[in-house]
Amino acid sequence: MQISAESLLDGRSVTTFTDQKIVPWTVGVDSMNGLMTHAAVTSLNQNASGLPDDGVFAASDVHPEIVLHFSNAAGATEPQTHLLRAMDTLDLPVPVTTYSKLIVVLTSTAGATPVTLTLRYGDGSSSPVSFMLSDWVDALPAGPPTFFKLIDALRKWDAKGNINDLPIHGIAAVVLTPDANKPLASVQIAKTGGTNQYLTFWGATGVATGMLPTNGSGGAGGGGGATTGGAPASGGTSPAMAGSGGMGGVAGGGASNGGAAGSAGTGGAPSSVISASGGGAGGSAGSASNMYAPSNESSGCGVAASRGRADRTILFGFGLLLLSRIRRRRATRSGVLLESRANLPQ
Repeated sequence: MQISAESLLDGRSVTTFTDQKIVPWTVGVDSMNGLMTHAAVTSLNQNASGLPDDGVFAASDVHPEIVLHFSNAAGATEPQTHLLRAMDTLDLPVPVTTYSKLIVVLTSTAGATPVTLTLRYGDGSSSPVSFMLSDWVDALPAGPPTFFKLIDALRKWDAKGNINDLPIHGIAAVVLTPDANKPLASVQIAKTGGTNQYLTFWGATGVATGMLPTNGSGGAGGGGGATTGGAPASGGTSPAMAGSGGMGGVAGGGASNGGAAGSAGTGGAPSSVISASGGGAGGSAGSASNMYAPSNESSGCGVAASRGRADRTILFGFGLLLLSRIRRRRATRSGVLLESRANLPQ
């Protein structure tokens, strides 16, 4: 599962080939140089390896699929990374659930950087892990924690597309093992020293073992009013009758609690002409609520339960539709009766 980090990113460290043209990096991995996608390298007729064009690193026996935030298909100004300067921190929220692994992707340049990753749990407890992250040209530490190179043997490029070094640069990944019995809420990434080093955050991927939060669908809007109302009797004082209001919408379905039911529709406006159409406006849709669906590693019990609730929701919806039609017929008959009385001799 890829952890959403878009709101924390503010730099572009990868030159892309977007809309058939080179879009240079803007925040270098080592201040003077960045990396480049394969298509961008090819467009420059260079014989060198590049990053995946879509930012996707396929699953292997070392790691699950990892998707970083650069892509040739993304907009030319879309941020890709976040650079931590001096002593700096970055707080990354994660979907609150249990995890077997959390993989944080980083690079250190201009030397090794002291880093502390702190796992923060939903119960308020935390667990820090400190280490020295090697420079992006050097071998990774032996651990703990566990490290691996997500990609290696890359050249670095200046903002004008010139090669500045040998193919010896790589992007590192740190594997954390959260407490299996505690829902994880966030991870703090802290650069705890090194005034000359640059620490770049690229993204994070988790392997969830618990229920993952999702959004349920909102309830359907209420039906419109049954019909237009009847006119007052000729010369009489009886008030005009408005059409009856529509029923409230059906609650939204989902794996747990669905969205709220839609509001009831408004009744038809009084009218001097009896009509079977022209009912009031339908009610607004109900708001969606948070639900929980099982992750890929969870059992299928939650899926079966959600199907049962969805079936009951559908049956309830049919019942409300039938009741609404009955009310419409009654409202139409009431309007016709009033009109007939109005035409009687006075």
